[in-house]
Amino acid sequence: MKKILAIILSVILLFTLSACNNTFSKAEESEIAQLLYDASEMSKEYITPIFEEKLVSQGIEDYTLIETAYGFITSETPQTIVAFMYSYHDITEMYGYKLNVKFDIISSMTPKEELKYSDIFSIEDESIEIAQIVFPK
Repeated sequence: MKKILAIILSVILLFTLSACNNTFSKAEESEIAQLLYDASEMSKEYITPIFEEKLVSQGIEDYTLIETAYGFITSETPQTIVAFMYSYHDITEMYGYKLNVKFDIISSMTPKEELKYSDIFSIEDESIEIAQIVFPK
């Protein structure tokens, strides 16, 4: 489900970008798709510990993560979304984050270069409503 969401959102972006910039070569399309997928994966890795800390601060330490969904959002500013569905004490909840992404940093990274995720991502918004975008009731 997670990879499907990332792929679908990437394809939508590719069509949007193609319409704005006439055409891309197959190599450019592949590079863009890979960049979007990498950004989605990194945003999930960045926000997961923040989400876990949030639960602990609310006294929710014994929980089960049911599903995590993440992907790129087509918008004027590059963004990703990461949403969590979890349960605790027979209660199922969801919570999501919208993150701004500095794609220029990601695209210029070398394979062995390590950056702090906080250099690449910033939290734009967080709420149950964001999670409901990918986990509709």
